[in-house]
Amino acid sequence: MAIAGIALLAGISSATAATLPTGFEERTVASGLTAPTNVAWAPDGRMFVAEKGGRVRVVTAGVLVSKPLVDISDHVNTTGDRGLLGIAVDSSFASNRFLYLLYGYDAKTSAADQPKSSRLTRVTVNVDNTASGETILLGSWPTQPCPDPANNVDCIPSDSTAHSIGTVRSAADGTLWVGNGDGSNYGGADPKAVRTHNEQSLSGKIIHIDRNGRGLSGHPFCPAVADLTQVCTKVWAKGFRNPYRFTIRPNGLPAVGDVGWGSWEELNLVKAGANYGWPCYEGKSRPGGYASMATCKDLYAVEGTPAGVTYPDYLYAHGTGAAIVGGPTYTGGPYPDEFDGNILFGDYVQGFIKRAQLDGSGKLIGTKDFVTNWYGDVDLQLQNGELYYVSFGDGSKGTGSVVRIAYSPNNSTPIAVATATPTFGASPLKVTFKGSDSSDPDGDPLKYEWDFGDGSAKSTVKDPPVHTYKNGGNFDARLKVTDSRNASATATVRISVNNAPPVVTLGAPLDGSKYRDGVPVQLSGSATDPDDGTVPDARLSWNVVLVHGNHIHPFQGVTGKTGSFTPTTDHDADSYYRVMLTATDSDGLSTSKTVVIRPETVNLSIASTPAGAPIDYAGYSLVAAPHRAQAAIGFRTSVSAAQRFVANGRGYEFESWSDGAAIAHDITIPAKDLALVARYRDVGPGPLGPVGGFGPGPDKLGPRIVLRRVKARSLTGNVSDASGVQVLKVGLRSRGGCRWWNAKVGRLASKRTGCKKAQWMKAKLKGAGTGKWTWTVRLGGRLPKGRYKLEFRATDGAGNVSSALSAGRAKITR
Repeated sequence: MAIAGIALLAGISSATAATLPTGFEERTVASGLTAPTNVAWAPDGRMFVAEKGGRVRVVTAGVLVSKPLVDISDHVNTTGDRGLLGIAVDSSFASNRFLYLLYGYDAKTSAADQPKSSRLTRVTVNVDNTASGETILLGSWPTQPCPDPANNVDCIPSDSTAHSIGTVRSAADGTLWVGNGDGSNYGGADPKAVRTHNEQSLSGKIIHIDRNGRGLSGHPFCPAVADLTQVCTKVWAKGFRNPYRFTIRPNGLPAVGDVGWGSWEELNLVKAGANYGWPCYEGKSRPGGYASMATCKDLYAVEGTPAGVTYPDYLYAHGTGAAIVGGPTYTGGPYPDEFDGNILFGDYVQGFIKRAQLDGSGKLIGTKDFVTNWYGDVDLQLQNGELYYVSFGDGSKGTGSVVRIAYSPNNSTPIAVATATPTFGASPLKVTFKGSDSSDPDGDPLKYEWDFGDGSAKSTVKDPPVHTYKNGGNFDARLKVTDSRNASATATVRISVNNAPPVVTLGAPLDGSKYRDGVPVQLSGSATDPDDGTVPDARLSWNVVLVHGNHIHPFQGVTGKTGSFTPTTDHDADSYYRVMLTATDSDGLSTSKTVVIRPETVNLSIASTPAGAPIDYAGYSLVAAPHRAQAAIGFRTSVSAAQRFVANGRGYEFESWSDGAAIAHDITIPAKDLALVARYRDVGPGPLGPVGGFGPGPDKLGPRIVLRRVKARSLTGNVSDASGVQVLKVGLRSRGGCRWWNAKVGRLASKRTGCKKAQWMKAKLKGAGTGKWTWTVRLGGRLPKGRYKLEFRATDGAGNVSSALSAGRAKITR
């Protein structure tokens, strides 16, 4: 398991087009970008795009300007999820020409992966696409890392390489909104995370300031403080883990997507002075490892009072990975009327865009699917009534883009596909082009136009005969396809004449080799070019990315024949590294070679005696049954157990861990198999209220389960719990003897087993209102007539396990 920050992430599936409803389509408006993260528009139509490395690019009239508008790469820290992540055009840009930059700052006083800080600065943009120097608005503290919080310490913490800064917005009234995460270690329970509750720290806050970085009158947390340079006057809401992306709603207040740890993603319609709970709460649950900290105990003591936590307006399960991308409110335009007033938000890992719907009072009442297969995209913005998103690419040069989601129900744009064979060689070079793979979604006939890029006559044949390039150089051959209703698209192929690409040799690491978390990996490679000879170090670049599930974390860039990188200790065996060496010759022709390296692993098991205790491991809630997995050697995380739990009508209280450590403690996976057991003592009949951080006080017995109907091939019912339902399992057995139903083969087991060894079937859950779900179990075969008994086991969002109902039985006659 691994706990991610936002995952500045590019989807592994990013080459696959997203799936959109009928009438919608994607149109690329800017390409050739390197790790783009954020986009903003000037009133004159210029599009400004932030690149993670510290450059702001300009797109004007659909053309990417070659020279950056801003290049602050010499002091932007790009390790992990750090970088230039936010830009904003001032709401009065037409008169003041202000552009705001939000980035991870590197004072160059320590290694790049060490604790740093972040900055918000301002530049003035000129009409000739140049800009003035920076003015620091937030983060002026000169040393790194940030010192202890204090009202006179203007420092934005970034102790971890993830979940620090993200978004800056300029409101219509000229004020600025800024989001900052907790900046702490996400591999375990880091005590620094509780800074999110300290109003004298900018950690884990939504910040509201004026154009010069000062607080505003009417600030909610220290109303008696008149000095607007003080930190507390700039804090508007607190208790966030990673409010990476947010937008300003029509009412002037932010809608914030807060990226979760291991259980829940949150969409918050943020209120002034509110506390959103992290790390004492994730969603509505209490994360193990943090619940025993004094700050959290104090917050639990006032739960349900105005001094307590504000629960999310919408939350959904983190599952095996998630990273919410907060987006804009649709205020009208070419999209269907049903979009009006909806908040659009995405998930970079789960790969969707949804519409959050609000009622007349502004309360969020549900969501609707919009886009699926939407991976690797890190920003959502509205422009002229259409949704734009920033696609990060794979982190290497030129693979990023900005895409517009257009609504064209009457005519879809054609798809242009151009190929050429060969694409390089000596002159005269004969090249065969092909355009017949192009298509039109509506089935309209296409017209073709080839421009070979060398000044020769154009061709209107979809697969033109061989074209001969007589002179040396690089030529961009362009195919334009146009449908019968005049919609068009283009595709380009580069042809290099008298120039062959470099040949890359990778010395280390070798494909398939292993690494250990926290141990440096050496890089070595070289390249030769048929025309230039040995490729110099300056033209050799390494791109290292951490792959986790269906997304990546850009990790580190290195230039030259040799170098190294150190795998982080915060990702487990479900992750690996992709290392790519690219060589570029003097004419700009590139070749890359890529290898994959995976972690060394050992066997890990986590169990409890008796079985069934709620356990938190690496931020994920699990019921110790036991849990078995492969773990990466050197992975550092935390594990914690419930203080008490109830099973089969008995109460149990924590006694000890098998390793002798505290109930919540950090662990580092050793170079040998590791077995952890949480030991409990029987304290008598249940129920007992959960303590030690597993679940809100009123939620004592886990989900309430109801069986509604038994059909020949399925079981259905209802389940409810205020904190959510993580999983519901059902066991069905014959009344006479313990022959359990096996859904995989669709029948009862042929042999009797112990009654306590249930053959569990996982129920499919479907939302039926706040805290309510319907559930269905498919039996995989027809249930014969007879008498049966049912058993249930359910775990709620706080980690509580159903007790009385998990031992309950129901007689069924068919």
